[in-house]
Amino acid sequence: MTALLAVESIECRFGPRTIIEDFSFTVSEGDINTLLGPSGCGKTTLLQAIAGFNPVTQGTIRLHDQIIAQPDDALPPEKRGIGMVFQDYALFPHLTVHDNIGFGLKHLDRVERKSRIREVLDLVQMSELADRYPHQLSGGQQQRVALARALAPKPRLLLMDEPFSNLDTELRRALATEVRDILKRAGITAIMVTHDRDEAFAISDHIGVLDDGHLLQWDRPEVIYHQPATPTVASFVGDGTFIEARVREDGWIESELGLLPDPDERWPVGASLDVFVRPDEVLVEASGVEARVLSRAFMGTQTRYGVELPSGRRLDAVFRALHRHKAGDYLPLTLHTDHLVAFPANRNYNPADWTVETLDTREAVNL
Repeated sequence: MTALLAVESIECRFGPRTIIEDFSFTVSEGDINTLLGPSGCGKTTLLQAIAGFNPVTQGTIRLHDQIIAQPDDALPPEKRGIGMVFQDYALFPHLTVHDNIGFGLKHLDRVERKSRIREVLDLVQMSELADRYPHQLSGGQQQRVALARALAPKPRLLLMDEPFSNLDTELRRALATEVRDILKRAGITAIMVTHDRDEAFAISDHIGVLDDGHLLQWDRPEVIYHQPATPTVASFVGDGTFIEARVREDGWIESELGLLPDPDERWPVGASLDVFVRPDEVLVEASGVEARVLSRAFMGTQTRYGVELPSGRRLDAVFRALHRHKAGDYLPLTLHTDHLVAFPANRNYNPADWTVETLDTREAVNL
């Protein structure tokens, strides 16, 4: 695919503080991309630099091989041909859906303007609500209007800053898939910013994971998940816990949860590793290590257990809901994975420090 956007070694600073440092990536024509990371990692600063709202202090940003930003020389935002969907939608409350969408089309004659508004209304399935005002719409409908308004001028690139953050969890997931379909039908190249990994996986062709102003990995969602480049990436894109392991002379990896194959033979004999254990990779098996149940959280089709291994390491395991174990029970557990995620052990940190808190969005039932 043709590269539409090229971000080349850019830096963004606010006073003495560096927000983005030595940041590079390219975006292909027609792709939907996501900048994923925790609050304060620099993702919105980067998005605004692409839009033209923040200056770059080093590097260049190119759009269709045209330099649109470099130190002390930047194309104004209105001349970049970039559309933007803001977190709060920024709809005009005194204008109807029809007029909100047409606000940026005043350069067109009356007939062309009406035709384009009708076209994007159909695209986002809002034609029947064209005469309503924003306060008469649901959150999801307002989001679609904001998207339609951004698409109406036919931007070369669409930027979306946490576009689903004002919606409830279920609607966020559904709308992410819907927006992807709309953008693909329109042939729009887009970059979204979010801290929600499920949104990122639902909408993206490529994901860039950020931390502290640096790009840790840029790749397809499945590669990001199954082959994370760093422990930070592994922890951010999937629930799990690191456990210690060692490579044996026969090539197998010996861990507290049993022996694991090293299909790519990446690790030398005797290497100490930290293996990332995801809850759905932990199985009950008669030959497994005895782990003590600490907590239980019923999740409908599944039940999530907090367990403690003999070493004292704590982790989560997910089993089908028909299993019912209580605190104090002992379960024989093993690790089965088709995608081994492991990193050279760094004894300067405690692997427990990389543990993702999997109980923070629900209430564990301590039995």
